[in-house]
Amino acid sequence: MDIKERKKLTAQKYYQNNKEKIIEKVKIYSQKNKDKKREYDKKYVAKNKEEIYKKNKVYYYENKDIINKKKRDCYSTEKSFNTRYKHITLLDGDFDRYNNSQNCEICNKKYTKITNVKCLDHCHHCNYLRNVCCSKCNIKLGVVDRIKNILHLEFYRYIIYNNIIKFYE
Repeated sequence: MDIKERKKLTAQKYYQNNKEKIIEKVKIYSQKNKDKKREYDKKYVAKNKEEIYKKNKVYYYENKDIINKKKRDCYSTEKSFNTRYKHITLLDGDFDRYNNSQNCEICNKKYTKITNVKCLDHCHHCNYLRNVCCSKCNIKLGVVDRIKNILHLEFYRYIIYNNIIKFYE
């Protein structure tokens, strides 16, 4: 055994014996030197971009089934669902309503992975769930909402303007 191999083996043994201490020291150092670490990571990624891309691609193709299963199961638990839609106030039964929905509540078409994706339509003022619908209907409802808000504002501007004129006359 040459010197390099001996050093490597002793370093591995030391790491195994002091693993918890080393990890704790690394955490403390990382917390104290966040900016340095961020700068180092940026430089490393810029320098090794192609290599990182290749490794990620290889990892994806080796673990494609596992990754796709995780993506499918992403919204199957209430915790992950609430994390994704944290800006929407969900009432009792909204999670089950979303999971059990097979068809759009507006157009009644079946959901697909690409064209008719399942979405949550919610009120942007009070953040409550209105419908579980497909992406197409969700976009249409959003446009209708915007038009309704614009007309609503214009109506109030008209009333205020006319009342001000009557007030001064």
